[in-house]
Amino acid sequence: MKYVSPLSEDEIETLKDIMKNDVSSRMRSRAHCILLSSKDFAINEISDILEVNRRTVSSWLDSWEQSRFTGLPDKPRSGRPAKLTDQEKEIAKKLIGEHPQSFRTVAEKLAQKTGKNISTKTLKRLAGSLG
Repeated sequence: MKYVSPLSEDEIETLKDIMKNDVSSRMRSRAHCILLSSKDFAINEISDILEVNRRTVSSWLDSWEQSRFTGLPDKPRSGRPAKLTDQEKEIAKKLIGEHPQSFRTVAEKLAQKTGKNISTKTLKRLAGSLG
């Protein structure tokens, strides 16, 4: 049977706070997992409660034992590189501010300035991330 090592009161309180308030459902589940393990729930029981694979629970427990709180968040994943550099994003943001109703115009002007053809869909996502 695998269980987490005993938790301090501060760790318990922090894990409870993460479980109740974190925006990431994955973080909430991982915190819940650690708390259940500290109460002597077996891996199979935790996997049933959280509806995840028992190997997932086991890896969460291992990660906790190795890294404590720094082991809870997702690790960075590889993905497609951004189409625009940070400098080009700033240009795009400025153009979106100047032409908020026409992403086609923004795409054309951005292509003239950067030499990159960016879809209106990508520009809309960028605009959405601006808030």
